[in-house]
Amino acid sequence: METKHAYRIFSRANWIAVLVIGLVPPVIFFLQELAVNGAAHTKSLEDLGIATIFSLVVTVLLFFGVTYIIVKLHDAVPWDRHPVRRLTVETLGVLSYATIAMSLATVMFHRFFLEGSDFASLLYSNLLIGLTITIIVAAIWEGRYFLHQWKASLIHAEKLKKEMAETQYEALKNQVNPHFLFNSLNALSSLVHKDADKAEQFIAELSKIYRYVLEKNKQVVAPVKEELAFLNSYFFLQQIRFGENLKVEVNVPAEVLNRFIPSLALQILAENAVKHNEISVAHPLHVQVLSENGFLVMQNELQLRDEKAESTGIGLQNLRSRYESISEQKPEFIANGKFYIARIPLIAEE
Repeated sequence: METKHAYRIFSRANWIAVLVIGLVPPVIFFLQELAVNGAAHTKSLEDLGIATIFSLVVTVLLFFGVTYIIVKLHDAVPWDRHPVRRLTVETLGVLSYATIAMSLATVMFHRFFLEGSDFASLLYSNLLIGLTITIIVAAIWEGRYFLHQWKASLIHAEKLKKEMAETQYEALKNQVNPHFLFNSLNALSSLVHKDADKAEQFIAELSKIYRYVLEKNKQVVAPVKEELAFLNSYFFLQQIRFGENLKVEVNVPAEVLNRFIPSLALQILAENAVKHNEISVAHPLHVQVLSENGFLVMQNELQLRDEKAESTGIGLQNLRSRYESISEQKPEFIANGKFYIARIPLIAEE
C-alpha cells in the first residue's frame, strides 16, 4: 500500500537547494569567462550579474513548479495503482512546464537584458540547461519519495509481524485458558461414558483447533474454506457444551470459498459471540455466517450476559490493523441493539 507523505514545498531545505542549484551555472559561466578573457574583462562582472539573476529566477520557477506537479500527482495518480499512467503524465507534465517556463523567462531576459544576442542560440542553450535542472529536481523528489515508501514498507512489515504474533498469542491464550480447557474436558468426560464415538470425534476436533492455530501463526491470510473448516471444529466443541441452545448456520457460496481473509479471523469473531452472549434454554444463541457484497459476515442476536466477560479488545483491534496492511477496505463491527454484526472484507488473492 502506498503511504501518505506530507511534503512542505516551500521549506527551508528547498530554498537552500534552489540557491545551490541556481548559483552553479553562473559561477561556471564566470569562471569560463575569466579563463578565456582574463580578469581584466570588466564585462564579465555584468554578465555574471545577469546570469545569476536569470539562473535563480528559472531555478525557482522550475524547482517549485516541478515539485508542485509531483506532489499533486502523488494523490491524483499514485505510483502503486497506475505506474504507466503516472510515468507518462509526470514526464509530459514536468517537461512541458519546464519548456514553457524556460521559454518565457528567456524571452523576458532577452528583451530587457540581452537584446543584442542571438535569441535562437540563447533559447536552445537555456532550454538545455532548464530541462537538465528539471530532470535533476524530478529525480531528487522521486528518489526521496521511493526511499520513504521503502522505509514505510519495512515498518508495515514489522507492524504486521507484531500483530500476527499478538493475534496468535491471544488465540493460543484463549484456547489454553483454564475456562476453555475445563469446559472442554468437562464435556469430554460426560461423553466418554455416553457416546464413545462422539467422544473420539470431540478429541479429533479439539486437536484440529490447536493444530490450525499453530499452523497459521506465520500466514497473513488464509482461504475462506480453511477458516470455515476451523470454525466448524470450534462450534462442534461449543455445541457439545451448550447443546441445542447454540445454533450455527453457515451459508457461504462456493465462489467465495477460495477468497481470502486474515488467518484466525473467524476464531476471533466466534469467540466474541460465545464469550459475551448468554446461551441458555431461555435465550438460545443463533450464529449466522454468510457472504454479502464482498464481505464475509458473522452475526448473532445481541443478548449480553449480566456479568460481562473479561475482554482485552486485542482481537478486534488487531483485525482492524491487519486489514490496514493488506487491504484498502476496513472491517465493520456493528451493534444495533438487536444484533451484533461483524463484516470482514474478502480478499481476492493471497
